Amino acid sequence: MKMKWQRKGMVALTIAMAGLTACNKETQQEEDNTAVAEDVVVSSRESEEIMPEELYSVTTCTYDWPEMIGDCAVVTESSVEFPKTVTIDFGDGCTGPNGRTKKGKIIIDISNDIRVEGTTRVLTFEDFWIDDVTVTGSRTATNIGLSTSGNILISETGTTVATRDGNSRTRTVNHQREWIQGSSTCEREDDEFLITGSGTITGACGEGTHTIIEPLYVTPGACNYILSGTIKVERGNHRGGTIDFGDGACDNTATLTTNHGDVFEINLDERKIMH
Repeated sequence: MKMKWQRKGMVALTIAMAGLTACNKETQQEEDNTAVAEDVVVSSRESEEIMPEELYSVTTCTYDWPEMIGDCAVVTESSVEFPKTVTIDFGDGCTGPNGRTKKGKIIIDISNDIRVEGTTRVLTFEDFWIDDVTVTGSRTATNIGLSTSGNILISETGTTVATRDGNSRTRTVNHQREWIQGSSTCEREDDEFLITGSGTITGACGEGTHTIIEPLYVTPGACNYILSGTIKVERGNHRGGTIDFGDGACDNTATLTTNHGDVFEINLDERKIMH
């Protein structure tokens, strides 16, 4: 799939701090149609933000950690063999190649190489931050075998809470990540994944749901953005809409079409981990 690396200057989705600010009754309908979408976009980027640490620390391959997560992070293993615990310590602040600053620790308990069926990995956080957002909770990934296409299929479940300035967003997911290319090599650049599933997100304006309608296509070793796919988001009474991440170009844009027919262009670079 052809990549387009030039970033576009897009108009940010303007929703008056929706999702983590008080809901204004005068603009309730617009905010209800966009707040849950805002939370889903931010949470999807947050999930992919820690994917390199979560996925690549649990294989028998040797990776260039400084290149992936920054030369200031310290990676330690409790054992040279499985099962083991991998701790990634970002200290008081470590800025990675994508410009995000992380601090604290990611701790991953691993039963085996993630490519082996039945392998589990449990990821937790210790005083962990991404930029000015603190992240708590846990995620569990399990190799559940092969998909109908013969690719490795990884179940991803868990609940994480992101907090900024006293405002929190809780995300619960039940996703599956299909490793469609690159699972047989130790090169990150050839890895390709399709993500399916659903979940809930609870923020200041209540609880919303998200369902992946068309699989999210990601290539974490080549692009920092979701390349394509659509997510349906809802918050009761027909509020919500559909987020479209594009046609496969590696750019920083997505489109929200609300259930009322309004269309917003989303500049993903303007959507920080928390708003």
